[in-house]
Amino acid sequence: MQAPSVVATAAAPPPLSGSVEHGPPLSGGEEMPVSARLDGDLHLIRSEFQEIPDLRVSLEQAQVRWNLEPSDLELILETFVDVGFLRHSSDGPYYRR
Repeated sequence: MQAPSVVATAAAPPPLSGSVEHGPPLSGGEEMPVSARLDGDLHLIRSEFQEIPDLRVSLEQAQVRWNLEPSDLELILETFVDVGFLRHSSDGPYYRR
């Protein structure tokens, strides 16, 4: 009899909370929700903080690192702060809890 296999799965990133904002229009003139538009960026940023536990970045450094619009990046980083994944002081870097 074989032992049951165990599959490890990574925790899903937190959803973007609050009301759904809309981003640039899709090809059919339809707007894409911000949460859908930023989903890949959300996963990338979360995985980098998980892979590099001592990563500390200011908002300006994060903009250079991930090449995102400041408002989109701030939304992602502050969401991670809100759910307890990251910490941030008003004038300091974002870092893993």
